[in-house]
Amino acid sequence: GRQAGGRRRGAPRLRVPVGERRVRPGGRRRGPDVHRPAARGDGGGRRQGPRARADDRRRRARWCPGTPPLDDDVDAIIAKAEEIGYPVLLKAAAGGGGKGMRLVESSKEMKSALAQARGEAATAFGDDRVFLEKFVVRPRHIEFQIIADRHGNCVHLLERECSIQRRHQKLVEECPSR
Repeated sequence: GRQAGGRRRGAPRLRVPVGERRVRPGGRRRGPDVHRPAARGDGGGRRQGPRARADDRRRRARWCPGTPPLDDDVDAIIAKAEEIGYPVLLKAAAGGGGKGMRLVESSKEMKSALAQARGEAATAFGDDRVFLEKFVVRPRHIEFQIIADRHGNCVHLLERECSIQRRHQKLVEECPSR
């Protein structure tokens, strides 16, 4: 057993002068290292552990620039597309199955592509809202299927290559991906 405070019964007490950091038997110090920037709170230090590694991976991941659903101002949409960089993809906010998508390669094409995408989205989904996304040339579409039950058992069925598409609809799924 241990007694209150986490100290084992019979373990020697370590006397530490007031204002000092605690010292572990064996000479290693405990507590924050005040000389490290992370301990001071100014953000210059390196964090460690699984959460820090996950945050680092998330920060390094390549994100495709895009926008939330856009309003009706064509000039603002063109400005946003130029900020993202052409080519861009206009996509229906309520879309799916490749409907309501238009590739726009310059600001000259934006007005007609916007009208077409909004019209198709309104017809197919009853919602004419669209958003912009950076168009990725020669992307790979990889899917992972995961099956789980209510008991917490979970298994993945490897990855599938779904890059063979026509009009943004996958035609073939290959397993495993190349």
